[in-house]
Amino acid sequence: MTKSTKLVRSEIRQMRRAKHSYQRIADFYSTEKRKINRGTIYKILKYGYEPHDEDIRTALGLPPGITMYPRVSCGIIHPVVKRCKQVRIIKRWDDLPIKVLKEAIENREEMNNG
Repeated sequence: MTKSTKLVRSEIRQMRRAKHSYQRIADFYSTEKRKINRGTIYKILKYGYEPHDEDIRTALGLPPGITMYPRVSCGIIHPVVKRCKQVRIIKRWDDLPIKVLKEAIENREEMNNG
């Protein structure tokens, strides 16, 4: 059975009320596969941090993975940090990257909108 982040926060809060240190709580949740540090426990309790690492999520009893939805413009599911690799149609000079625009001006090229 998986837990929610709120449930994990309430468990950590109860341990803190029982005068357990952050290190002791971290050791309680740590497994052989993944050691959880006290900073992560502090961030979960203080700021509601939700870990992205699968091993940490499993050790805390959270469901694996975070739901990602497809981007509306292209319909592709992207990783959080990556940019869209869909080819962008350039219709104006203002849309060109600066290096390409500089080269086009130097070589007196014309834009073909077709």
